[in-house]
Amino acid sequence: MIYINARFLTQPITGVQRFAIELCRSLKRSSYADRIQLVCPPNVLHTEIAKELQALPVGSRSGHLWEQLDLPVFLKSRGNPVLVNLANAAPLLYNRNIVTIHDLSVYQSSKWFSFTYRSFYKAVTPVIVSKALKVVTVSNSIKKELVDRLNLREDKVEVIYNGISELFLSGVPAENNKENYILTVSSIDPRKNILSLVRAFIKADVKDHDLYIIGGKAAVFSGSGLEREVMGRSDIKLLGRVSDEELLRLYSRAKLFVYLSLYEGFGIPNVEAMAMGVPVLTSNISSIKEVCSDAVSYVDPLDVDEASNEIKRLVGSTHAQKELSVLGLERSKLFRWEYAGEKMLKLLFHE
Repeated sequence: MIYINARFLTQPITGVQRFAIELCRSLKRSSYADRIQLVCPPNVLHTEIAKELQALPVGSRSGHLWEQLDLPVFLKSRGNPVLVNLANAAPLLYNRNIVTIHDLSVYQSSKWFSFTYRSFYKAVTPVIVSKALKVVTVSNSIKKELVDRLNLREDKVEVIYNGISELFLSGVPAENNKENYILTVSSIDPRKNILSLVRAFIKADVKDHDLYIIGGKAAVFSGSGLEREVMGRSDIKLLGRVSDEELLRLYSRAKLFVYLSLYEGFGIPNVEAMAMGVPVLTSNISSIKEVCSDAVSYVDPLDVDEASNEIKRLVGSTHAQKELSVLGLERSKLFRWEYAGEKMLKLLFHE
């Protein structure tokens, strides 16, 4: 039996949790389903998903304490099976881990995370990857970082790309359903660079168009200047978190998707937009260029003038929108959770 650390079921869904949930769905649809068991803390947040994936609650603690204490005790009672960890962490005192590291953002900037968070992950990440049986990551760009920064052998690191949820594969909306807004989807934190996007949108001055920002916003305003930029503007709408159904509707009707992140492991929102036939303008950073290839338009995420000019050009060019839409749709076909599941099964069962 292979066990999966399903602590992610206790966390709000961002890109990391989406990867874990969708990959587990793919695994549980496979012929190996009866050889795979998810285990989770008792404080599950996503109860319907836990039920769907047949996650087994174990222990009494939550968070890191559950992961570091309750989970290893349970596994030892089951004969020390292989444990698959899908969300950047693993039990330090357990020696049969497969560990997924989505990125090494804690090493990039001291401004992106709290001191405590950054210090914790900078301390534990080298330990868990060095002890792991295998390390999984979501792009060759991050694989190179893992090899170079943490001194891992290349053959120890397996790349498994993210996929696109079935929600986004239900068909491309007709062009006449498009509305006059630009969309971004992001867990809002400093590395997502929302402030530069807002400034580029304001500077572009595209008439009769709004900017819709989807994502948690509780911590973004503190000292960022974003609140000051947005205040009093009716054309910039902070929508917070939305349901999957509402997310699908907003993707499907957007005229342009813009994602100016400073650092990514993969960049799921770009691929979701591409799969919906939405033209994409995004950052010219290595992992995004690997994933999106020539199917999107690129800018320097720190160059507000360049981003502003490209927003204006794309909004004003039906031809450019159609061209990117076609290229994006074709590129997005490479990313399916079925393919990710097949790669994970091959890693787990060597078949």
